[in-house]
Formats: sequence, C-alpha cells, structure tokens
Amino acid sequence: MRGNHKRNVLWGIFAGALCSLAAWTQTWFVFSISEGATTSELSVPGTATAPLVSPISLVALAGVGVLLIAQRVVRWLVLVVVIVLGVCGDVSLWFTFANPIASSLNVLSKVTGISDITAVSASVTETATTGWIWVAVLGFLIVSVSGAGGLLGSRQWGSPSTRFTRPEKGSQSSRVEKPITRDNDSWETLSRGEDPTSDLLG
Repeated sequence: MRGNHKRNVLWGIFAGALCSLAAWTQTWFVFSISEGATTSELSVPGTATAPLVSPISLVALAGVGVLLIAQRVVRWLVLVVVIVLGVCGDVSLWFTFANPIASSLNVLSKVTGISDITAVSASVTETATTGWIWVAVLGFLIVSVSGAGGLLGSRQWGSPSTRFTRPEKGSQSSRVEKPITRDNDSWETLSRGEDPTSDLLG
C-alpha cells in the first residue's frame, strides 16, 4: 500500500505536468480579424499566450525526481511547492482564458500592425477557444490534487532507498584490522623461534 500510494502520487504529478506542457504547444485561440472588406483567421498557440506554463510544468517535473530520494522534511516542502505550482498554473490560465485578446496581443499586433489593444480588439470580430486550454487546466489540477494527496499520506512512504547512502566506515576498518592482527602474530611467533605454519600443518 505504501509503495502504491507513493507511486500514484509521483505518476499523478508527472502526468499532470506533462499534460499541461503538451497542451501548451497546441492552438488555444482562433481569431477572426477584419481587414477592410476581407476577414482572415489567426490561430494562436498556448506558447504565445501563456508563458508561465512551461516553467511551472518543468519545475513540477523536477519535483518528481526530488521526491524519489528526499527525506521527510524535504519531501513535505517539495509537495507544498508542487501544490502551489498547480494552483498558480490554473490561476494564470484563468486570466489567459478571460482575456484572450490581451494575452495574444503580441501576435495580433504583428498581424494587424496595431499595438493599441483597443484598436486591436475592434479589428477582431470573433474569438474561438479550443479545448487545449482546458487540457492544460486539467493537467495543473491533477498536479495540485496529487501533491495534496502526497502531503496527506507521505508519512507512509518510509525512508528513501539505502543505495543512495555511503557505506559505514566501521565495516571497512573491521575488515582491515584482521589481516594486520594476523601479520603481527606471525612476526611475534618468528621472533620467539617458532614456526608460524605449525598450527596449520598440525
């Protein structure tokens, strides 16, 4: 049960962050722009409207690696950070969804040649939102929920694997002391004029 809980939390954070990162590269908004008598469409990906998605997702993915080897206190801190990352990601996406023209102003300005947001808004006749932004929202939600689940049950995870710890010095010294002791005994036996191999032959 302990291993399953930890594995589920780590996979949840990993899958959620990867989901948001993948959705970020897809088209989020499609604008219909009026240019005199003609109307054109402009597709804008998440990479141009929500720059925070990438760093938030990458830090959450890095947190999975830290959680694999972290001790209890560090583990709790990382899980709290993961929860905050998921919440911040969804908040940033909400502002992007609520203000698609403002979020895509750089792209729209390059197409229309207008930098003023009021003029750009006047040239946009229609705005369509694709489902990819909601995939990113869902990904960050999974990150937060997984982090909260890990925070509640991380006491059951136990300590990280012992393969990451250095061997004890005492075990090495004990292995070294024995041959040194045998050599000293052999020299003392020879100094008394006795054969040190007599015990082995006898």
